[in-house]
Amino acid sequence: TGSINDVGFGKGRYHTVNIPLRDGIRDTEFSALVCRILVKVKEQYQPDVVVCQCGADGLAGDPMESFNLTPFALGKCLYTLLSWKLPLLLLGG
Repeated sequence: TGSINDVGFGKGRYHTVNIPLRDGIRDTEFSALVCRILVKVKEQYQPDVVVCQCGADGLAGDPMESFNLTPFALGKCLYTLLSWKLPLLLLGG
């Protein structure tokens, strides 16, 4: 949900990236897009630590029925974050 123009609010303004995706997106397209954006975000913000909120509602078979992802797509994105060798707090949700 949301728009590409959503940039956060309050103290988080301009520290938010919203990536609106079409329903039905699959692993290859999702992981390529998200990993490319993660790299750009890292270059822009140069973080010392990363907090990643990983939901499962994009997985195929989820009641939300939005996307058709497998754990492979989410794992590929996580692999990108781990490759940065920064402290990483990984949250489920």
